[in-house]
Amino acid sequence: MAGLFGSNSSFGMSSLFGNNSSSVLSDWAFIRSGTYKKLMKAYYGQDKTTKSATESAKTNKTKTTAERVQTEIETSATDLKKSTDALMATGTKSLFKTTETKGEDGKVTKTYDTDKIYKAVSRFVKDYNNLIDTTNKSSVSGVKNNVRSLTATTTGNETLLKAIGITVKADNKLSIDEDTFKKADMSKVEALFKGNTSYGYQVGLRTSLIDYYAGREADTYNKYGSYSTTNTGTNFNSWF
Repeated sequence: MAGLFGSNSSFGMSSLFGNNSSSVLSDWAFIRSGTYKKLMKAYYGQDKTTKSATESAKTNKTKTTAERVQTEIETSATDLKKSTDALMATGTKSLFKTTETKGEDGKVTKTYDTDKIYKAVSRFVKDYNNLIDTTNKSSVSGVKNNVRSLTATTTGNETLLKAIGITVKADNKLSIDEDTFKKADMSKVEALFKGNTSYGYQVGLRTSLIDYYAGREADTYNKYGSYSTTNTGTNFNSWF
């Protein structure tokens, strides 16, 4: 997959999915092929034995906890998806539009709205950290695997992030230094977050998969008849 990063290669981005390419493409193919949907229909179509009152009580308590966890994960995934979308926006909605000023010597200077970009990236950092917090509560393998891939992607871009004032901490969360960020080359920030081969795109993809697997886990409770269905995979579908 050489050359996927195009002009971004100068910033050290070697591949779109790094070492996780087979994993994410496998997940993507499985979900989009309809295989998962067929399996779920077959599973829920099976006859289930009646649970005892004690078992039902335990199940209801588990569902209450699980509902809260899955809701938190899906909410945090949606928030990160939105903040990532804002940084990836193009055209009139792009945060990286520049204004041109011509000096007395006739030289044209392009200027970014650094304050607006900083605000958007700060929001991204906040939402990213919130997703890490909420997914730490999950035992769902699909969620956990994609969180690991997400943090690995971030670690793989650690040098580039550090150059614009974003530090990857020991707990996998991010921190941003305002002074360093505002002094950074905004074209490098744009390259990190914008485009289908960017770090921002990879984060968005993993976030959408996290949302998908959290939603799928929520759906498994429907066979007991009292868990409200979530909008499974909303973020994932919106990326393709």
